Amino acid sequence: MTSPEGSFYATQDADSEGEEGKFFVWSEQEVKAILVESRGESDAEAFCYCYDVTADGNWENTNILNRPKPHDQAAAALGIDEGELATTLTMCRERLLEVRSGRVAPDRDDKVLVAWNGMMITAMASAARALEEPRYRQAAEAAARDIWQNIRDDDGRLGHSTKDDQPRFPAFLDDVTCLLDGLCELARDEQGDEFRKSAVELAEQLLARFGDPEAQPPDLPGGFYFTADDSEALIARYKHTSDNATPSGNGMAATALLKLFELTAEDRWRDAAVDCLVLMSSQMAQQPLASGQALLALDDWLDPSTGSSSD
Repeated sequence: MTSPEGSFYATQDADSEGEEGKFFVWSEQEVKAILVESRGESDAEAFCYCYDVTADGNWENTNILNRPKPHDQAAAALGIDEGELATTLTMCRERLLEVRSGRVAPDRDDKVLVAWNGMMITAMASAARALEEPRYRQAAEAAARDIWQNIRDDDGRLGHSTKDDQPRFPAFLDDVTCLLDGLCELARDEQGDEFRKSAVELAEQLLARFGDPEAQPPDLPGGFYFTADDSEALIARYKHTSDNATPSGNGMAATALLKLFELTAEDRWRDAAVDCLVLMSSQMAQQPLASGQALLALDDWLDPSTGSSSD
């Protein structure tokens, strides 16, 4: 799901050969037949124990490989040295991957959507820090650089997506705010100065192009419109405040701008974030299930030590 340049593709079909999950799932009989032949019965049994492979399965009578037991506990239960077990499982995975590569793979949608990549960048950068895994940091950096270098126009304006390496459509609010959040997450580390500068530049675009020039908080709260001020004329410009499958644009704006305030100590970023929270204050009280991202931002503002910007 990663492009050669480093950004992440949009989706992968759930079905292959007309069956949901067929490419990824396994029967116990299939796993044991493959591993007994290549590794022996004891290794096959160890793999099935560690990866939750049973005759009944864990998903629609088939098995999604997963590891519910900690490695040290599994090794103790099997009476195997932890290092030896790790080697065994690696060899078994490699053999199963080899077999799976011969299956019909599900179709892939290779569009690059900026908003979704922004969320992935945040996730990978956060995981790299929490798990001390440099590969995740490298993946986040590669995606951020690809988007910053290739999904902006000659004036530096961010785009919405690419298809076949061609930028398509101007950015919407969630593209800007999700990428801003990812850049801020990368900028939190010592090597993040490059991304801090990009984040400030993108935040300038956010305020200039998506802000409400008529806002007079708190009576006329600010926040941000879903489309830029020079986008295609619509019947009305609206401010996206409700979470759906993805966080709302204004909820993400509040989250990202508070992170940028933490990085730069510039009051304007905090003030813009608070304007978003004021805009959504009634919704947060009356419809909290539609306001998760805004509530996270509010928690971060009220107590940064427990919010999304804390370690």
